[in-house]
Amino acid sequence: MAIARLGSILGGISGTLNSVNFANTSQGLVLKKALHRVDHATAPQLSQRAYFQTIQRKWLEISDLQRTAWRARAKAFPLPNRLGKPSYLSGWQWFLKHSSFFFPLYGYVMADPPHFILTPPFLDFTITAQDDGFVSAHSWVWSSATKGAAVVYGSQPWSTKPRTTFTYWRFLNDWSSAVGAVVCTAQWRAAFGNLIEGQRIALKVIHFDPSLLPSFPILKTHTVTAAP
Repeated sequence: MAIARLGSILGGISGTLNSVNFANTSQGLVLKKALHRVDHATAPQLSQRAYFQTIQRKWLEISDLQRTAWRARAKAFPLPNRLGKPSYLSGWQWFLKHSSFFFPLYGYVMADPPHFILTPPFLDFTITAQDDGFVSAHSWVWSSATKGAAVVYGSQPWSTKPRTTFTYWRFLNDWSSAVGAVVCTAQWRAAFGNLIEGQRIALKVIHFDPSLLPSFPILKTHTVTAAP
């Protein structure tokens, strides 16, 4: 994006020309890349919509008493916002948040609310990623003895340089915490293709005890190494 000082004539231009968008603002004429339409009917998009429609339908199917229970617990459980101040989600928002983790793992939705306590998060883990496509998360460090599922998401940066901005997250794997490692090779290849030595990747892991709420995520990056 750029701000251009082009005088009263050219400065009055607005609209889109080829791939450039011109917009008049209080700071002057702003030039930025024009947005392009994308296909909103791809298989992943349609699958995601069907998934959220299922959860929404379940919310309508549970009883009024159960919906009241979700709302009551939501009112008593604040979360910090970006400013560190308490913020409250609605009963529907907590139902959606919990079901987004519970439903893919167990195949159904909890009608009654869980205990409104966050699952203790992982403190640390180790990533192994090699250019033959092997991806694994292992050597977990626990914050407590609570057992649940580790919901793992993967991300591939735009470039191979170390950075903290990632393109998007893909669901890779989940596991019982009794297992020592999460091997995500097949899921990574399906989502991103093969790995290249020197490439940067990232994994985000959320610990989830189904009787509680999902933990806060832990994020780690790693540079792909050569296969032995």
